[in-house]
Amino acid sequence: TTCRPVDNEGDFFYYFAYGSNLLKERLLMANPSARFHCRGRLKGYSLKFGSSQGIPNKTWHGGSATIREAPGDEVWGVVWKMSTSDLQSLDRQECSYSPLLANVETENGELPCRTYQMNNCADKCPSPQYKYERVNAVLPLEGILLGKPTDGTEVHGHLEQGCAVSAWGGAQCRSGG
Repeated sequence: TTCRPVDNEGDFFYYFAYGSNLLKERLLMANPSARFHCRGRLKGYSLKFGSSQGIPNKTWHGGSATIREAPGDEVWGVVWKMSTSDLQSLDRQECSYSPLLANVETENGELPCRTYQMNNCADKCPSPQYKYERVNAVLPLEGILLGKPTDGTEVHGHLEQGCAVSAWGGAQCRSGG
């Protein structure tokens, strides 16, 4: 999969979400045009957690999701179709991330999508917010995307211990991380 700087054209764009923006209600708060388009897979990347320049996020109290190049890996997510009128609000929401144009594999072939990668990411254990946001709403969706529906209990236990599991990018967290 090739990722390159974004160049938008037309009245809409496709956005590949892999983190908290998998949650429709969260994305729609600032981006009312977002509509589910399809599920997708970004090949050559893995899901990681971190903070920009190692600076702790006062809201999230832990690492936020990001993608990192990793040949042979893949990140599953959702492709949203959005109006270009929401582009600035999405960029503001993802202010510590750089936008990229990625070729996302979908059931109908590759689709060029906007996605985001954290700037100067320093690895951190996932934010406790993911324990609630991802386990209660997103993990079942991720299970569906992977064809393995789950209630999230296996990952829930690992997040309580402050460590991510391989399904979340295999972060190796140390205590206090």
